Parts: sequence; structure tokens; C-alpha cells
Amino acid sequence: MHLQDKYHSPTNYRLDDDHPGRAALRKGRCSLPNHAYFVTKCTDDPDFGLLATSAYATIIIGSLRWLVQSRYARCCGFVVMPDHYHVGLGLLETRTLSEVMASLNRFTSRQINAVLKRKGRFWEPGYYDHAIRNRSDLDEVLAYMHENPVSAGLAERAEAWEYSTANPKYADMIDWEWLGHSILW
Repeated sequence: MHLQDKYHSPTNYRLDDDHPGRAALRKGRCSLPNHAYFVTKCTDDPDFGLLATSAYATIIIGSLRWLVQSRYARCCGFVVMPDHYHVGLGLLETRTLSEVMASLNRFTSRQINAVLKRKGRFWEPGYYDHAIRNRSDLDEVLAYMHENPVSAGLAERAEAWEYSTANPKYADMIDWEWLGHSILW
């Protein structure tokens, strides 16, 4: 299976109310403390295309920092794209993945809608998640996440994309110490 298909397949990725795959994504979803998850979240409007601009990306990145500082989760990497974001989240003992995602997306939705001077749903319902099982899985997920802007023609190199932990500006947000103890090698 091609890496793009594994993490970004249309069946698992686009989650709207009429999509038959939405309920299937929740089926068997498990959320374990001290485990890491790769998550993709899309805007409700796939034509929005402005998420990867300073006004909106900084809201998402600031919210991820808050999750870490407030001990909701650990950061295992992220990238903000024009109409979606990918994030690696390490769960702590206190919250499930669904709770962390609900908190993150409620807050960012309100903040982005305030900048847009509008109300209503900003994020598409649901999200795609993948449990990170070992070091090679983590490496694969990070490579996919960080190379996403390059594959989309938005940057020549992963490090050049401003809204990513591949960029030196945010590279320190990855909790390597926790990952070293939590991912089975």
C-alpha cells in the first residue's frame, strides 16, 4: 500500500454526515493512555484553503502548545496544511483521544470563526486516527506528515514549510524524551 493511501485515503479521510465510512471509523476505535496517535482533521469546507496562513495556523499551533502545557497530551509532531492538519498526539492518563480532539477542535473552531467574523461549524465532523505502534511506524508517520507540504507543491523541502515541526521554529515541540520511553522499539 502506498503511504499516501495508508494515511490519506478518501474512504477514511473525508468524514461528512452522509459518508457511510464515518461510523466505521469510530467502530473499534480505542484510546489508550501513554500511547501515541496520528490524527488528521479537515475543515468543513474543502475549498477554504487558508488554514496554512499565519492568522489561522498560529491558532492551531498555539492550541497544541496549550494542550501540552495543560497536560492534556504530548506533541509528537504536526503540520498545518491549507484545508487540514495532521498531528501526532501522545495521550496521558487523564484524557481519551476523543476528549483531546474535542477540546482542541472546539477551541480552534471558535477562535478561527472569530477571526472570520462568522459562526457555525468550521471543522468537518470526525477525524481520522492511526495508533502509532513502534519506532518504524512513528518514523513513517513523521515522514508522511512533514513531507505533506512538499508533496502538495507548497514547499521545496519539509523544513521550509513554516507551519510544521519539520521547521526549526517548531521542531522543539516534539516530545522526543517521552517518545523514547513510550514507543516500543
